[in-house]
Amino acid sequence: MLRQEIMGIEITDFSIIDVILKELEPLKTLWETTALWRHTKECVLTQPFISINKQTLQTTIMELEETIDLLQKDPFFKTDDFPSKLVLNYIIDDLTLFTKKTIPIILGMRNEYI
Repeated sequence: MLRQEIMGIEITDFSIIDVILKELEPLKTLWETTALWRHTKECVLTQPFISINKQTLQTTIMELEETIDLLQKDPFFKTDDFPSKLVLNYIIDDLTLFTKKTIPIILGMRNEYI
């Protein structure tokens, strides 16, 4: 027996919540990806170069790129005026710049022969 039934209140149909959660899944993925990117970038920029694990960094960036590719194909992000589209574009630009310019320098600095 539901609490609402016991209290004599009209029973609320919560089945719509599953539909809403499914519709908002791309947004959740975007924010999780954003958090992972911010954390990864912060770690790379603040840790001593020697402590940066090249394999872990490479794996994380590959996972980020794969997730971003999936998000770009999602209809949820097709509207240009949607703020999440702007966040997605920012992450893409930042990740691209970071992987092309910053990471090679950092990994080069790790080289003990330099």
